Amino acid sequence: PIDCVEAHRVCSADPLCEALYRGLELCAAEAAVSPLGEQAAAECLERQDDLLAKHPALSTCKCQRGFRKEEQCLRIYWRVRLLPGDDELEISPYDDTLMDTPSSFMQLDGENQCLKAAQDCGLYEKCGSLRSEYVLACTKRVPGSNRCNQHKCHRALRRFLERVPEEYSLSVLFCPCTNTLCGERRRKTIVPSCSYQEMEGLQPNCLHQQSFCRRDDLCRSRLADFLSNCQPSLLTTSGCLKDSAGLCLRAYAGLIGTIMTPNYISNSSADVSLWCNCEGSGNQWQDCLRLQRMFTHNTCLRKYTLYTGHTLSFDDVFVCIVSDDTRSDIEKSYQWLEKAGLKDSTEALIIAAQEQALSTRLIEAGVYHTRQDPRCRLCKDAPETIQHITAGCKMLAGRAYMERHNQVASIVYRNICAEYGLEVPRSKWDTPPKVVENDRAKILWDFQIQTDKLVANQPDIVVVDKQLKRATVVDVAIPSDSNIRKKEHEKLQKYQGLKEELEKMWKVKATVVAVVIGILWSVTPKLGEWLDGGRHTHHP
Repeated sequence: PIDCVEAHRVCSADPLCEALYRGLELCAAEAAVSPLGEQAAAECLERQDDLLAKHPALSTCKCQRGFRKEEQCLRIYWRVRLLPGDDELEISPYDDTLMDTPSSFMQLDGENQCLKAAQDCGLYEKCGSLRSEYVLACTKRVPGSNRCNQHKCHRALRRFLERVPEEYSLSVLFCPCTNTLCGERRRKTIVPSCSYQEMEGLQPNCLHQQSFCRRDDLCRSRLADFLSNCQPSLLTTSGCLKDSAGLCLRAYAGLIGTIMTPNYISNSSADVSLWCNCEGSGNQWQDCLRLQRMFTHNTCLRKYTLYTGHTLSFDDVFVCIVSDDTRSDIEKSYQWLEKAGLKDSTEALIIAAQEQALSTRLIEAGVYHTRQDPRCRLCKDAPETIQHITAGCKMLAGRAYMERHNQVASIVYRNICAEYGLEVPRSKWDTPPKVVENDRAKILWDFQIQTDKLVANQPDIVVVDKQLKRATVVDVAIPSDSNIRKKEHEKLQKYQGLKEELEKMWKVKATVVAVVIGILWSVTPKLGEWLDGGRHTHHP
């Protein structure tokens, strides 16, 4: 089919054709303010019929997704369909005759597709930079408010999906998950608190949402494309009327970044939905339910979201960060997604760091080629990588890394104090006292213990349970994620001498507990065992 921009160019060369088109533009401008009256609508339809009879190419023209003149093309497409019938609203304005099959991004063989998606997007200039751009746009608050700028968020999401090749963008959007932690990560890929739902949490009526969408040429086109390419059918093996997974998934992805943005509804399934309901639909309730079920009960869409179900799996991202011989406890490493209650911007920053997707100087020099010097901007010694910034920069070691360590140790200390009924420091920023004590326990903070032998004698915390006559030596470390097992072993070995000295001097049974948490929140399988062991030591 001819492109609508080209069809309009040919029409513009004919004064009569151009005059009819300009008349339809006036009709559209009037209809945008208020519904056309009966006489005005009849006159506009007459102009439309005359125009299409004069220049039939305008009735068959199509547009290309992501094309530089896409919005201009769509405006022309809908101007000559000023008052379309209901069936015409489900005809896609896009030309899909040149679209590739989905095999390029859905080859689910033995290869780890989620790990491949994380690595490829982070290392491909457009994918990494445009993904960082939309995360920033969707998490940044409007000055003086607690709201994001949803318009900028949607625009950045569309840029990502339109400018990044599908082999990268669709692999980031759809990835199979086998647990709720991965599912939560998948659900939050498009920053739904800004792009998907309203800040107040109130869902609009689906038909009202559709009505607003149809006032915008781009949203109207994306919705028509989805309704056209994701129509379910019981007569095809795929469940799709057009029997094409690629067309349906592209159409679904095309809605992201519009007022009709869909998303996963929970972290425990691949079910998707719009952020709307059918309350107040009146006698249009069936129409509203039909629109809603195109997402929630669509056999065509559901089959392919389950098949390729994408976004970067936490398990896969973790494998990318931690080497095989230092594998962590995957479930506990990502419980913060469900329980920490962090701000969206903080969550997005942590996820980006885990994926190695932050724009460090090494990435800028080696991948984006926007600078020549890849060295750290602070120490100027080593390449600026995520691992270097978070654990290896000498300029941060003296203060920033120490503050991070002390805050983690302080959380452990406060929890222990609470268990024994001891006074807890009022603020997490307060330095705990060296010694606190009651009739149940004595707790030492960063205390140098005098021993007969020369041993490491100043752990972060020592807990002496007076009733059980037991002592627990607790030391905290925040190493790089690839080093958590090694650091755990070092801590246990370091304080074995102190353990023996305490047993001899204080006549107690002593235990060493290593609290080791990776800089990007990974933990070893033994962390829960150490912490549980510590609690069992404290209580009968």
